[in-house]
Amino acid sequence: MAGMIEKVGAVLASATLLSGCGSNIVNALNLTPAYTEINLDSLPETLPDAVTQQIPNVVALTDNIPFLSQTEYCSGVRVDQRDYLSAGHCDYQLASNALTLCVDMSISSQSAITADGESIPVIKKAGTFTGDTSGKVNIVLNNAPEDALLVETAYEPLPYSTPTHFRDSSSEISPGTPLYLVNYEPTADNRLRSPYAKDLYANELQAGLNKPAIFGAIALKQFSDGTTMAIAGIKSYSMPPETDARGGSSGGPVYDAAGNLVGTTINLFNYSSLPEVENDLGVTFKNSSNETGVNVFLIQDSTPSLIDDLQAKQQPTDGC
Repeated sequence: MAGMIEKVGAVLASATLLSGCGSNIVNALNLTPAYTEINLDSLPETLPDAVTQQIPNVVALTDNIPFLSQTEYCSGVRVDQRDYLSAGHCDYQLASNALTLCVDMSISSQSAITADGESIPVIKKAGTFTGDTSGKVNIVLNNAPEDALLVETAYEPLPYSTPTHFRDSSSEISPGTPLYLVNYEPTADNRLRSPYAKDLYANELQAGLNKPAIFGAIALKQFSDGTTMAIAGIKSYSMPPETDARGGSSGGPVYDAAGNLVGTTINLFNYSSLPEVENDLGVTFKNSSNETGVNVFLIQDSTPSLIDDLQAKQQPTDGC
């Protein structure tokens, strides 16, 4: 079990994976004309059963970079017996323009089983990382960045009783649609979440840190390429309660109420209040008196054709 100092350091390192940014992004994102009025009260009090059934498919991805003595954390989702989808920038070698470094990528899951009970190693991977998902806003969403990663393991996690269901890409996600994010991001006070009980102390297990963060969001707009913008910071469905996306949530699955995979989170913009979002994006919210911080984030569309394309490009990885 890692020491507390090591764990906190690793969590802090993960903050680079999904960073926030300031306001005044409406021009950069080409968000005109203004949206229709968005109702933020449409999230149900309890998590839809169809989403609950998908939770075993959510995993944590770990990039161990020995040269830097650094560990990066991301989230992901199992899409078949051995393949896991995440965000392309979660792979340090895809996200970095620096020297190619040896990276041991592994997967942790509450339902993943190996002979020694350890995280399952990645043996193949393929991904795309174009455009800017670092928190800067020099992108136009009608030509959004591609940010997808597919990793393969040699192990078949058991059980695999609830396959991932993909959303019908021909159906539009309209403004105001409830969405649900599930991921293994650290807590607001930098405590590690891990699917593996062995990674946590007894009090952390008691607090529920071996379970993912689950929170609701509302769709703001879907762009022509399928990328969706949504707002979080509204409702929590997990213990400890969590409503905000942060470093470590990159690549985490986003579901609709029917439990269909809408996509994975790839970028995040932080706002101090709902009125600030209204002013910046030209959105009108019902009951927008909330003065607390919220997230506006991007969801990379996930389709079977995307999976097929990445599977065809997967290459073996070299262990460190």
